[in-house]
Amino acid sequence: MRQDGTTDAEEIYDSPEALDAYLADVRERRERRRDVRRKQQHLEEAIARVDAELALAREEGDSEIAAELENVLAGFRARLAPLGAPRPTEEPAAPPVMAVACADSGPDADSGPDAGTGPDADRGAQTVASAPHALSDAERAALAGPFRERLASAEERWHTLDAEGLGGREGPDLAACLRVRAVVCSVGQTLAEARAAGVGADVAPAALELRDRIDVGRYYAGDAAPCLPFDEAVWGSGEASLGAEAWAGLGARYARTAEAAEAYRWCAAHPAGSGAAQLHLLNAIAAVQQGLYRALESHGGSDKLQTELYGSLRDTARDAGYLSALSSEMSLRALDELADRMPGLLAAAQREAAQADEREQRLARRGGAVTAVENWRAAREQAPAADRARLDGELYSLLDECLDAGVPTTDRRVRAALLESGPRLLAAREPYARILEAVLAERRRQGLDAAPAAEPGGCEGPEEELSDAAIEQYRQVVAGFAQGQRILILGGVPRQRVCDELKEVLGAEDVQWVASKKSDKAARFQAQIRRSGMLLLVKNYAGHDMSEMGREWMKAADGHFILLPSGYGVNQIIHQLYRYVCSRDGRV
Repeated sequence: MRQDGTTDAEEIYDSPEALDAYLADVRERRERRRDVRRKQQHLEEAIARVDAELALAREEGDSEIAAELENVLAGFRARLAPLGAPRPTEEPAAPPVMAVACADSGPDADSGPDAGTGPDADRGAQTVASAPHALSDAERAALAGPFRERLASAEERWHTLDAEGLGGREGPDLAACLRVRAVVCSVGQTLAEARAAGVGADVAPAALELRDRIDVGRYYAGDAAPCLPFDEAVWGSGEASLGAEAWAGLGARYARTAEAAEAYRWCAAHPAGSGAAQLHLLNAIAAVQQGLYRALESHGGSDKLQTELYGSLRDTARDAGYLSALSSEMSLRALDELADRMPGLLAAAQREAAQADEREQRLARRGGAVTAVENWRAAREQAPAADRARLDGELYSLLDECLDAGVPTTDRRVRAALLESGPRLLAAREPYARILEAVLAERRRQGLDAAPAAEPGGCEGPEEELSDAAIEQYRQVVAGFAQGQRILILGGVPRQRVCDELKEVLGAEDVQWVASKKSDKAARFQAQIRRSGMLLLVKNYAGHDMSEMGREWMKAADGHFILLPSGYGVNQIIHQLYRYVCSRDGRV
């Protein structure tokens, strides 16, 4: 043994200790080479498994998962490249006789061509094993193959978009052109990963040629403005170039913005302001657009398409006021969290729009039913006496339609049509008792009949006449305010029908009507008031204590206190809620 701990080649023949040291060194080097091969095998198996999952994600169109897997795949390949191609079999260690025959027993023996018999030589062997491996043509082809397959998949997606059409008479289709950019980003990501794997020169010609063909295609569709994904600088190898991770993130944002553009197109076809869900959706769309804008800005780029989308959103905001939920200080994470809600908000807005359509249809049906009763009266007044009996018999089917369509039994037009003949034709007919009651009340109001004494505890009092158009306008304003609220009506005799209809038309969580008298103390109802988000207090049945304490409890709970002066039907309550909302917004 030498003083520095190494073993002279000749000593292994004479010294058992030297032979033991040499064999221990051989075993250690073999173990290290086995570790390298095990690592190579793990990386190759991992690449195959991740690649299979990536193919499935692409087939299912899951761009977010695909982008994530592509980044993981690039990391495995980058770690495999320095290890070189795996050897098919384990190389045996050189026999001792070869080491002896080539070794020099002089002081510079470790510098010889086979200086691999000592601890210092181990470090040299390890360095050689870790050095970049020069790829053969077959190895390059094997590495480049998956990247070419990904380019072929991107080209297929491009052809599909091109065949469906990128524009029309009104110009480029915003969503389609944004999806084209997402495809180009996937091409850029593929090229970046190929360069990291050492086969960029093999993949670049096809990638750049595909990019150029897509660029020409979008030009002919009217989308000719410069934008970051088609900027030559980001495709090179300089400081402005994008890495695989940057390409993947940008592509995901373009794909999501395409979905946002389609959601905005739906909103444009269903004018904003029809409900709270649509306003929340518009905020989410704006969050998606802002996320793309910030991503482009972080790379020093821009895109006319996202700028146009922003302009459209800003113009719509002037009427709908939805951008109040966003601010320039909002973090990208907060924007993305809001953007993640966009699919669910779109579904909610579509449900809300469908419900609005149903309401319009109901209003149209109600209007038609009331008009039919008015036409009946006009026909009866002009008909000969012999025909009036037949017309009287037709009234009941017309009133049945009114009830089925949801026309209030107190409808003023129906009352007016039945003012003369109603008391006789509706007497003793139970299905129309409420209509008869309203007709008789109108006759008393006009002085045609004597007014009976008021029933104790009833909610008498004139109700303001409101048109269907006015009520629908009020409802649209109030619905966004009352949606999801727990509403408590306090005072007088409860009307369950009013509660049910208010809950439906306003989207409230719950509407409850609790009976009370003017002499009742507020403490009796404190728990119910505090559990509510909105208290509607019937003025005629509320004392000073009820009014003051109810207002105080609502204020403490950050709730809403509304005093109902007169009229307790659905329309009158919606009208009072509308006046309250307008007063809070400074409109009255």
